[in-house]
Amino acid sequence: MALAPIVAELRAAGATSLPRLAAGLTRAGIPAPRGPVWSHVAVLRMLKLIPAPEAGA
Repeated sequence: MALAPIVAELRAAGATSLPRLAAGLTRAGIPAPRGPVWSHVAVLRMLKLIPAPEAGA
C-alpha cells in the first residue's frame, strides 16, 4: 500500500504532528507495521522511507 498519498491527505487536512498522523492512519484502518494501532515512532520511521513532499506542493 502506498502511504505517501494518504499522509499527504492527512497533512492537507491539518495533521502535522506525528501523533495526529498516527491517529489518522489508525482511523483510516491502515494497519501499522506491528499491529493495528499506529504510534508516533512508527510514523516517524515510515516517514523516513517515503519521499518528502515538494516545497510549495
